[in-house]
Formats: sequence, C-alpha cells, structure tokens
Amino acid sequence: MKPTKGDRVLIKGIPANHPRKGIYGMQKDGVGLSVVGGSSDNHINVATGYTPYKYKDHFELSGCYHYIPEESLTFLHNAPAPFWRFKKNERRAHNAETYYENVNWFEVDFKHVNK
Repeated sequence: MKPTKGDRVLIKGIPANHPRKGIYGMQKDGVGLSVVGGSSDNHINVATGYTPYKYKDHFELSGCYHYIPEESLTFLHNAPAPFWRFKKNERRAHNAETYYENVNWFEVDFKHVNK
C-alpha cells in the first residue's frame, strides 16, 4: 500500500537521549509521529510538529521534513487522525476547527529515517 498525503507514520526506536528527538515528533516510549506530505523517487516525505490543514483537495503541512524509503514502511491499520480547516472556509483569525478523518497508519524503524 502506497502512503498518500495526510497518512500517519509512527517512527519507532528513537533513542531517548537523541539530541534532536523533538524534530522526529517524539511522543513517548521512543516513538515519534509524522504526517505524510508527498512522495517521489520511491521515498515519502514526512513532517512533524503540526496538525495538517486540509479542505477538500487542498492540503498543507509544515514542520521538520524527513525522507523515508517506501519499502521500509509497514502498514498498521486505517484509523481517524486530526486535521484542521477554517469553519465554513472563512479565512480569518480564530476561525479554525479540528476534525478527524480516516487515514492509513504506517510504522518505520528510526534507522530508515534520514537524519
């Protein structure tokens, strides 16, 4: 299964003492959470740090980007994940809402993530 924009990737095995563990979306127990931003040349790019924006076909993602070979990903399941959008698509301050959409979840070992 090929990851698409908005899918989630759990990065397993991040060393607890890694000096930049935060840029890998370090959560707990050495696991980081990233969001797929796209793919090219049999690699996917993922970003950590922020909930992605999605409205209809428009998708935006920001944070620290990393590249992962597609063949190193293992599919886990399909489950809800958070996104944000503007209420009624009115772009103004304090008008954001979080919603959940089903996405594919994958995992990868930290050794396969570019550093």
